[in-house]
Amino acid sequence: MVQLVCKCLNVGIHCKESQLISKRANDDNGVADDQLDDHFLKDTVWMTLALAGITMEHDYLCWTRIVGQWAINHCCICGTDTHATHINNDNQRRILVNINLEVNIAINT
Repeated sequence: MVQLVCKCLNVGIHCKESQLISKRANDDNGVADDQLDDHFLKDTVWMTLALAGITMEHDYLCWTRIVGQWAINHCCICGTDTHATHINNDNQRRILVNINLEVNIAINT
């Protein structure tokens, strides 16, 4: 398991994978070409959420924007797009994660 965090540590994403996967989401047709206009969707990888899921220390300082079928989450404190979930996806454990997030080595096991 690895925890990925935004620059200010407000948003934490607990993933089952032990490291960031180098294959980008748009390399395996995870994102439609017409949605790649959004800069965030170009720099993402597929990750599977661990049991702890997504934590937000100050959720009122985060907002979500919709791009096509994706809900993209943004931390307003550090200005980072953190992750995206597919609006019509029944499997909310599989998400797109920003490849530029920091790895919290304190809990990386």
